[in-house]
Formats: sequence, C-alpha cells, structure tokens
Amino acid sequence: MSNSIELLHFIQHEVPLLLTWRQQDRQEMDKGTSLRSVFEEAMTVLEEVIMFTFQQCVYYLTKSMYAMLPGLLDSNPFSESSQLCMPAGVIQILDVLKEALHLLNTFQVHSEITSQLLTYLFFFTNASLFNRLMERGSGGGFYQWSRGVQIRANLDLLMDWIQSIGTGDLAADFFQRLSSAVNLLATPKETLLQASWCTLRAEFVHLNPAQLHHMLREYNTARMCPPCWTPSPEDAAAALNTSNILERFDNHPPLILPSSIFNLELGNPITEPGLFTPLRHLQEFIQSLPDSQTQSFLKNVYASAKTFSLHSS
Repeated sequence: MSNSIELLHFIQHEVPLLLTWRQQDRQEMDKGTSLRSVFEEAMTVLEEVIMFTFQQCVYYLTKSMYAMLPGLLDSNPFSESSQLCMPAGVIQILDVLKEALHLLNTFQVHSEITSQLLTYLFFFTNASLFNRLMERGSGGGFYQWSRGVQIRANLDLLMDWIQSIGTGDLAADFFQRLSSAVNLLATPKETLLQASWCTLRAEFVHLNPAQLHHMLREYNTARMCPPCWTPSPEDAAAALNTSNILERFDNHPPLILPSSIFNLELGNPITEPGLFTPLRHLQEFIQSLPDSQTQSFLKNVYASAKTFSLHSS
C-alpha cells in the first residue's frame, strides 16, 4: 500500500514533467498520447491496489479487535485499594492499536492514510462497543452506576493513549455516542431518578430518543421506572422505534487518497546508490523489447537521473 501510494503520485504528477520535454515533434506527441493511456490504466490499477490493501488492513485489524472490545465493558480498572490500574481488557485493545501504528510507521505509510486508518478503527470501536452495550442492557441488571463508573474509567484509559499519539480530537468526535451512553450509566442513580425526560435528552444529546429510552427502560432502579422518564409527546414515536437503537457500520468515513507530502520527489537529491542496480536491470529488460524508441527514451531518462544524482551529491 505504501509503495502503491508513492507510485500513483509519481505517475500522476512527476511522469508528465518528464514527458513534456520529449514532445518536440509530431511523432513524439503521438507516442506521448499512447503513453498517457498506459499511465491512466496504471493509475487505475494502483488505485484499486490501494483500496484493496486498505480494506484488507481494516478487515484484519477490526477482526482482531472485535473479540477484545468486550473486555473494556467487563474489566474492573480499580484495585482492591481503589487505585486506578490498566486492566487486561484495555491492554489487549491497546496492543492491537500500538502494533498497527508501529507497522504503519515502519513501512512509511503516508501520514494521511495512517490517520484515516486510525479514524476507521475509532469509528469501528465506537459502533461495536456501543452496540454491545445496548445488547448487554437487554434483560436488566447490567445498567447500573458501578458498571458505568468502571466503563468510564476504562474508556478514559483508552482515550489517554489516543491523546498521547496526537489523535485525541479526532477520536473524540467518533466516541461521542459511546461516551454519552457511558456518562449516563456513570451518573449517580438518585440524580437520574430525579431527572425528567427533557432534561436527560438535553444532557445526553448524542443519544437519539430510541437509545435513551432503551437505556432508561433497562436501567436497574430496583423499582418501577419513574414517570418523569416517560418520553415527551414529540419524542414518543421515535423512542419506540427500536430499529434506531444500534449503530450502523455502513456510514464509515471514506478513504481519500493523499495529494501532498510524499517520499518520492524528483526534486530531492538521490541519496541511495542501490537505486541504480534495479534501475539498470529494468533498463536491460526493456532494451530487450523491439520498440527502439522506448529503448532510447528510457536510456535518456536513466542518464538524466544519474547526472542529477551526481550534481546533487
């Protein structure tokens, strides 16, 4: 994926600069037209490679995380002395994120693609945990203050690490709904019992009426739900629409290919001597082809690159 991104940028923006000085007569212009069609096909293939490899990265990372995410809902971050500590459930999630970030940096994946991959993982984490939280609440008993405090602490530990890598603001946008649901559970029970529907809707604004109604209906009050939790007339129909309780996965952020800040720049000095060995092999292969014009063109490009390297050093 990293190499394909660099090659796509090179063909889109650098190759045309190499071709313009060769198009001095009609014959060269005709060849340039033919080359452009080849490059357009190459760009299409590279875009498909980038999309596919990105999707595969997302698939295997989310597959690994899916089995570990429930640990954030179940782990107790408080020791017997009530001190906050990192529970195993959070450590496992962080291990996946850390390893993913390490690989992205090791293979010099473009920073914008790295950011977008992390963005997708944040989106997936929010939706998966939120849906699991909604499902856990069905049947009663799970929604209670002590559980909310534990989950809130675990989520804060996760967010602390995300903040440490400089993506805190980005993640906060995607965790709004999960964070709002957890904050509701972490609210003292007596405070919740005295709050009206309208007050709760205003305070937990990121929960839609169906989600808020579900959490209040399943909340462990040890008695009947208070009348003040009854949805307002304008929210009554939406609150009963159970199809709106779970988060969807088809509204994920799109992949946008980067347009700047690349490693492969023709204007930069060539500092790697080993580059010329595979380039020579490539030249020898193409020279074996019957098109003498292609041979001449590549020979000139090779000579120009070597001359540029000598002048830059």
